[in-house]
Amino acid sequence: MNVEILSLERQGASHIKKNLICQDSAGSKRLHDGSIILALSDGHGSSPHFRSDRGSRIAVECALEALEEFASRFKESMLPGVGCTSLLQQGTLAEQPAPVSAEADEIFRHLGAAILYRWERRVYEDWLACSLSEAERKLIDPKDFESLKRDDRRAVMRVYGCTLQAAVRTSTYWFALHFGDGKIVAFRKDGSVYEPVPWDKDCFTNITTSLCEIEPRTMRYCYGVDLDEVSALFLASDGMDDSFGTPEELYSCYGIDFLGRVHAKGWDYLAQNVAKRLDNYSQYYSGDDMSIACWVDLDAIRGMMPRILNDKREICVKKINHYKSRLDILTRERDSLIKKRNDLNEQVNKNKSVKSVFADFYSKIKSWCEEHREEPSSFANTEEALLKDNKRNDEEIRHRTEELMRIDIEIKLREESIEKLQRALENAEKELRSVENYRNSLSD
Repeated sequence: MNVEILSLERQGASHIKKNLICQDSAGSKRLHDGSIILALSDGHGSSPHFRSDRGSRIAVECALEALEEFASRFKESMLPGVGCTSLLQQGTLAEQPAPVSAEADEIFRHLGAAILYRWERRVYEDWLACSLSEAERKLIDPKDFESLKRDDRRAVMRVYGCTLQAAVRTSTYWFALHFGDGKIVAFRKDGSVYEPVPWDKDCFTNITTSLCEIEPRTMRYCYGVDLDEVSALFLASDGMDDSFGTPEELYSCYGIDFLGRVHAKGWDYLAQNVAKRLDNYSQYYSGDDMSIACWVDLDAIRGMMPRILNDKREICVKKINHYKSRLDILTRERDSLIKKRNDLNEQVNKNKSVKSVFADFYSKIKSWCEEHREEPSSFANTEEALLKDNKRNDEEIRHRTEELMRIDIEIKLREESIEKLQRALENAEKELRSVENYRNSLSD
């Protein structure tokens, strides 16, 4: 097997600005028989979890240790009948209470529990060994203070809260397990992409399940014996997911920015530049900490690229069509607003002309009264009507002027959006040309 591995974590752009420590941890290990283990954890980071950076580091250490022990003992023959399906996928027991395979569920839930309880023990040891600093004391919620003072295990676990993803690949089988958010993404030998571990519906926005719940039932996992199903596997924290608008764009990032770079420039190029790439994703997109762990079968990459490039081409075409559609809508809206503004300007000019005529007429009436020594009271009804018309005219001018100001703002907003979309369209078209050139080079 010509399979390379990589793992690293990077402090997020927003965390650097706030002087917050990186909460992510990632690790990988190649065993003496060539088997591979990946592990990745994302500390929750909020005040109640003020040691989650240590929680994530301990989680990765525990997972690597437990999975190495498991891989040294487990054989695929321990799961008779499971090997006949290319991939066994199991969600949380809350969502999938009837396991796909009772034998597999017993084995993998036991493995998940072993990692959990190992993590719980190490976390508790760390808590007892490391006294609270003044800075940490300020972060404790008053309702938790008494529990932590008593070294209550449940309260202590919460302080170290984090997620966990892990995966193992041997010469005859592979599997992955997952507690919490973040995504595990796999590429088959033909370049098709999928998420092998079912999603946990209890993970949404900033809410996630956690190791600190000490609940093996919340674990999801997958198991397979066809290594072509995982020619490349990526574990990543949610900082990576949140950098992309859709799952397809995330998949394309792995396909083009990672596997494509390996295909074009070699593994060493990716290994040397991946930290900078993650920093850029954080700086320009999510702002969060970034961690990634992956394995890549270098012998499979060339065969994967046609499908990856086709999928990327579809994304580019979809984006181009979307941008063109939005540009058409915004251009029509802007033009309609411009016409409305012109019509209103014309109406305001007419109102102003009426006001000028009124002022001239009123002045002439007063002059005539003075010249003929008529009492102005004799023209009271006429004057009252004129003043009422003038007031109504002034109100129309005021309302239409306010409407003009609102329309000017709307036009400016449309023009700014049009400008941004035009740049996005140009970039998408440039990206499409690059993909087309890459596809053509593969067929040469």
